[in-house]
Amino acid sequence: MARGFTPARIIDALRRAWGRVRWKIAAIIAFTGTSTLLVAGLAVAALNVVVRRESSNVVEKQIQVLLQASRSVAPAILDNAGDCMASPPNSGALKPLLAYTDEASPRLGPP
Repeated sequence: MARGFTPARIIDALRRAWGRVRWKIAAIIAFTGTSTLLVAGLAVAALNVVVRRESSNVVEKQIQVLLQASRSVAPAILDNAGDCMASPPNSGALKPLLAYTDEASPRLGPP
């Protein structure tokens, strides 16, 4: 064996080198993991914004449909408002209105 290259010295040199490299590797992994978590969090936040915006568009369209339906139902209700003061047997004129409102907004359960 060459002078100065004993197995004990080689092992000691490898341990010191590994000690220096180990902390660098740990720092690289920590920074990479942190940046990965930050990018994943940003992606989740962006997805949340897109989902909320789309759901608000759906709600807005539903409100527009309801407004259009109420505009077409309101004149029929107001035209027959006097019928509410009449006796109950005279409710035959309201049957088309009731059929339309049942079609426009069906009941979810038994009345």
